[in-house]
Amino acid sequence: MNALQRIKGVGKATAKKLSEVGVCSLHDAVRRIPRRYEARFLSKAETLDTETNRYVEAVVTGDVQLHKVRERLVIVSIPVTINHRKHIVKTFNRPYLRTQLNKGEPIVVYGKRERGDTLICLDVKSAKNFREGIDPVYNISGISDKRYQHIALECLAEAEEKEILPEALRLERALPGVVDFYETLHRPHDATALSAALKRLKYQELLLHQLRVQWQKEMRKNTEGEAKRYDNAILKTFISTLPFALGASQMKAVGEILAELKAPRAMRRLLQGDTGSGKTIVAFIAMLAAVSAGYQCAFMAPTEILAAQHYRSLKAYAEASNVRISLLSASTPKGERKAIALALRRGDIDMLIGTHVLFGKDIDFARLGLVVADEQHRFGVRQREALKRKGHHPDTLYLSATPIPRTLAMTLFGDMDVSTLTERPRGARNVRTRVVTAAAKEEIRSAIRKTLQKDERVFVVVPVIEDSEAVRMPGIRTVVDALRKRFPDAAVGSLHGRLDADEKTRTLKDFHDGDLQILATTSLIEVGMHIPKATLMVVYHADRFGYAQLHQLRGRIAREGQEGLCYLVHPQESAAAKRLKVLETVDDGFLVSEYDLEQRGFGDLFGVLQSGFPQFEHASLKEDYALLSSARDDAAALLKAHHDHGEHERLFALVKKTLSA
Repeated sequence: MNALQRIKGVGKATAKKLSEVGVCSLHDAVRRIPRRYEARFLSKAETLDTETNRYVEAVVTGDVQLHKVRERLVIVSIPVTINHRKHIVKTFNRPYLRTQLNKGEPIVVYGKRERGDTLICLDVKSAKNFREGIDPVYNISGISDKRYQHIALECLAEAEEKEILPEALRLERALPGVVDFYETLHRPHDATALSAALKRLKYQELLLHQLRVQWQKEMRKNTEGEAKRYDNAILKTFISTLPFALGASQMKAVGEILAELKAPRAMRRLLQGDTGSGKTIVAFIAMLAAVSAGYQCAFMAPTEILAAQHYRSLKAYAEASNVRISLLSASTPKGERKAIALALRRGDIDMLIGTHVLFGKDIDFARLGLVVADEQHRFGVRQREALKRKGHHPDTLYLSATPIPRTLAMTLFGDMDVSTLTERPRGARNVRTRVVTAAAKEEIRSAIRKTLQKDERVFVVVPVIEDSEAVRMPGIRTVVDALRKRFPDAAVGSLHGRLDADEKTRTLKDFHDGDLQILATTSLIEVGMHIPKATLMVVYHADRFGYAQLHQLRGRIAREGQEGLCYLVHPQESAAAKRLKVLETVDDGFLVSEYDLEQRGFGDLFGVLQSGFPQFEHASLKEDYALLSSARDDAAALLKAHHDHGEHERLFALVKKTLSA
């Protein structure tokens, strides 16, 4: 018999329904956490406002009126007094209330003030049927929330859940014990207790994540790899022939990478730096070292245009160093792809630059030793791992142009070592940023005309694809129509997430080649795009974007030493618009990211890099970053105690179990 069937009210049919949602044991039942909670507490009349729905008690003072506006829309008006003051409660499509509510009857309404003494309510019920409290919502098909709550609490009494958090740590972080924790999650007595339980739920998830990440990093130090005996003379010759001198942080990053290449363990390193800080040249030196040691390299970019861009910039370096380099993408003709695949297997290609096609089944390397992934957060974990499996524990180098403060990088990419480039590039881009209101439209139009006259390109960035009447925000189609009317001699295109991959690639190629002069786009182009002739950018509703996003966006223009101009347009003077002013004077990505964290929290950076971050079931990287930082520090201390003294065995048994799952 299934252990669950010993619980009162759980028969075969219920056990089957539970098994369908992964609840097969007493512990499973306890650990299935409510999806959300419904809190119902009465508020005082004076707290009613136009922003927040609240529960408030009222007394019906007259007949309920019905007003049919149209088919399937009936407004129900209920005259009431709230705290002896007359109000009208309006709700929708509940005509049955006319016969259910009687004059003088106390009721509870859930809603907010529309204006004056009128309330718009989502729920209306008799006061005798209202109970204050917090109810869990499980969303299990065929089993009511009340029934599952009973099952979970009965299982908790039988399951004997073991505490995994060290007592000293639990007390230091003010977290409830394991039994109180689960009981509160399933039967919260008040908001304070629930808040403490939810804090533990998130912290425990984050701690286990950080323990896994840091454990993997420790294990990687002992992971077998191939020590690469590179030719230092070749590297010195190449560096000496560069038309510029490498900066201090570039040389430091090169030294860190070379030290790991020659070590008998697999490298896993993140190389981050602002646009133009020299990531590509550092990556090439790493690849050159691997090639001189007899290995092949794969350089993976997220888009065809970016892959072609890297190929063009690396080809001259490769040819000067007698390195055989090729480009492979989805648009490579079949015959050429077949020839490249054959040459790769023979070892006749040293460096292969390409997109996700590099981990195709027909692509095999003779001796893959180094994988470089540009804008690594744009690739899924499985994609990156699929390419690594084409070699024997190859070294991996991940590149990111989104500057992240070091402490944040250590947390998010805790299983990697981090190298940071801090130099400003020689002939650094001169992009002037102007924060303006929509009233500056003539200035913006004049700037667009001047840019087109110089045969240069213009980016126009908008936050939404479709028009939004709620916030009076035009979408891409509306913006494109307006641009075509205003600049009839210019070719205007659009780029957004609803286009398929081929359309995106074709549009970007046309813009790059000059078949389009103005590109209206969403923030899709914020990272990695290199359009040599793009010198002007107009960002509408800039207050809708984060600082880090805006910094990345303006990094798409004036990339070859020209003068660039970026307009950040907002509808009117506001607190958000005033905060944008910092971008008129700050052009350092790391300073911008630090400003993000100090002034606006983690949200803006999260918006930029979200796709590459771990996804949690309960915690939010955006809202719980401080908790994640605590979990990171605690995980490091716990790991040290485990290695030094064998402590916390139960906790690390769970970590090892999840790693092997």
